[in-house]
Amino acid sequence: MKFIFAILAFASLCVSVWMSGSYYYFIDWPSLIFVIFPLAGLLMAKHGKLAFTFYKESEDVKQKVAHDGGIYSILIGFLGTLVGIIVMFANISDQAALGPAMAVSFVSTIYGLLAYLFVFFPFMGNKGEA
Repeated sequence: MKFIFAILAFASLCVSVWMSGSYYYFIDWPSLIFVIFPLAGLLMAKHGKLAFTFYKESEDVKQKVAHDGGIYSILIGFLGTLVGIIVMFANISDQAALGPAMAVSFVSTIYGLLAYLFVFFPFMGNKGEA
């Protein structure tokens, strides 16, 4: 059942991007690199090789790595946004470039949240289950 809801959530995101006019606005390679590599590095530093094979491990290990990965992905996404805003303000004299630069600065937050929702959240488990 969780898988069906995850597919529905992903499909609704894809439809929203498609309806926005262009998926090109949501693809920014520097932002993606800014989120993926620090996330992998932080998980490797804390959990070693389990960072990439946690889905095969026991429930406790899955939940610990997924919890850390979820926190790291969101925080790194916000950090990418802050770095983008700093770069945007450094070039504030070019008024025409402010809008697109601000849009790109928020893309790293989207990547961090997507990593949280579709990579780590499914492995976190339900704390309220009996």
